[in-house]
Amino acid sequence: MPTPDHFTGERFLPACTGEIWAEHWHRYLFAAEHVKGRDVLDAACGEGYGAAWLARHAKSVSGLDIDTATIGAARAKYTAPGLRFETGSVAAMPFADASFDCAVSFETLEHLAEQQAMMAELRRVLRPDGILIISTPNKVEYSEKRDFHNEFHVLELDEAEFRALLASQFGAQRWYGQRLLFNSALWPLPASAGDALHAEWMAVEAAERTLPPPVYFVALAAARESLLPSTTGVSLLADPDDAMYREYTQSIVRGRTLEQLVEERDEQLSHHDGRIAHFEALLGEREAIIEERDQQLSALAARAATMEKLLAEREHLIGERDRQLGAANGFAAQCERLIVERDTQLAALNGRIATAEELIAVRERLIVERDAQQAEANERALIQERLLSDRERIIVERDGQLSGANSRLARAEELIGERERIVVERDGQLAAVNARMAEAEAVIAERERSLSESTARIAALEQHAAALTAINAQLQQEFAQRAGMRWWLTAPLHKIRRLLGGVADARREDRR
Repeated sequence: MPTPDHFTGERFLPACTGEIWAEHWHRYLFAAEHVKGRDVLDAACGEGYGAAWLARHAKSVSGLDIDTATIGAARAKYTAPGLRFETGSVAAMPFADASFDCAVSFETLEHLAEQQAMMAELRRVLRPDGILIISTPNKVEYSEKRDFHNEFHVLELDEAEFRALLASQFGAQRWYGQRLLFNSALWPLPASAGDALHAEWMAVEAAERTLPPPVYFVALAAARESLLPSTTGVSLLADPDDAMYREYTQSIVRGRTLEQLVEERDEQLSHHDGRIAHFEALLGEREAIIEERDQQLSALAARAATMEKLLAEREHLIGERDRQLGAANGFAAQCERLIVERDTQLAALNGRIATAEELIAVRERLIVERDAQQAEANERALIQERLLSDRERIIVERDGQLSGANSRLARAEELIGERERIVVERDGQLAAVNARMAEAEAVIAERERSLSESTARIAALEQHAAALTAINAQLQQEFAQRAGMRWWLTAPLHKIRRLLGGVADARREDRR
C-alpha cells in the first residue's frame, strides 16, 4: 500500500514538478486571497500542504481527509497556530453545523459517487454567510476531447452538471476557468542589484482576446450574490524554475526520437516481409522437390513389387522343375529352356532398374543446382542487408544535421501520442512477423525431414535391387554348372533343396 509521501500519479505532493505543480499551487494561491481572517475548512486536504499555506492567511484552518495515515503524516509535518487535521469523509464530516466561514475543496468531487451528500455537508458546516471555493475537471476538455481515462476518477462532470450540483445548495455562483497556457513574458529588469522588482503577474492586457476552453472549473459559491467576493481578473502563476518549459523541450526531443523509432520499425518490417517472401519461395521449391521424390518413390515401389512378383513366379517355376526332375529327369532340357527365358526377363528388368537409377541421379543433380542457387540468393540478401545498414547510418547522420530545424516544433506535442501508438502497433506487427517466420522455418524443417526419409527409402530400394541382382547372378552360376544330363542324374537332391532354401532366405531378408 502506498505511503503518504509516495506519489500515486493522482494525489499531489509538494515535491512534484511540472504541470501538476502549477495546477494545484495556483488554486491554493487563488483561494488564499479570500480566506483572510476566516475559519476555513480544507475538505479532502491530502497530505496537508494547501491547508498549511492557507493557515498563513486565515484565522484557523481544519484539514479533513479520509485516509488516517495521510492525516497522521500531515500532523507531523505541518504545525502552525490555528492549523489542525481531522480524519473523516467529505460525505459525512465530523464537524458541527455552521463551523466555518469558508470551505475549500479542490479536485474532490470526481473521486466519489456521493456528490449530492458532499454538497449537503458543505452547506451544513458553512455559516449562513460562508462561501465555498471548489474545483473539478471539465469532463469535455479533460477526458472526452483527449480520449483520456483517469482510473482514480469515479464521476466527472461537464459545465451544466457542475452548475446544477452547486445550485442544489448554493444560490449564487461565480465561475473561473483554469488551464495551463504556453505564453511569452516580458517584464522590466532592475537597474541594479539592490533595486526591488515587482512583476505584475496578476494583470493581463488585451482583454478582447479569448482564452481556450478551461480544463478545470473553479467556482466560488454562496447563499446569495452579495456574499461573493469582488470579481478578480485573470490570475497568472509564474514558473521561476522553468520546469514546465524544460518538460516541453524534453517532449519535443522524445517526439523526434519516437519518429526515428517509427521509421526504423517500418524499415525492419519491410526487411522481414522480404525475408518471409524469400522463405515462402524456398518452401515452395522444397515442396516441389518432395512431391517429385514421392512420385519417384511410388514408381520404384511399383517396380520393386513387379520384381518381387516375377521372382516369386520364378521360384514357383524352379520348384515345379525340381518336382518334375524328381519324377522324371527327361524334363531337364525343358527346365533349362525355361530358366534361360526367365534369365532374359530378369536382364530386361535390370535394364529398367538401371534406367530408373539414371533418372534419380538426374533429379539429385537438379536438387544440388537448386541448393547452389539458394546459397547465391542468400549471399545477395546479406549484401542487401549491409547496404541497408549503410543507408540507416546515413539517415542517422542526416537526422543529426536536421535536428536544429524548428519547423516541427509547433506540431510536436500533438504528434507524440500518435507516434507512441504507432510504435506499439509496429512492435505488435513485428512480433506477428517473427511468429510467421518461426512457423515458416518449422514447415521448412518438416519438409527437409520428409525429404531425408524419402532419400532413405530410395536407398533401401536400391539395396533391395542389388540383392536381387546378386541372387540372379548366383542362379546363373548354378545353372551354368549344370552343363550335362549326367550331372542332373548324379546330383544329390538335398543339394538342390539347399540351393533353393538359400534363395528363399535371401528373399525373406530383402523383405525385412
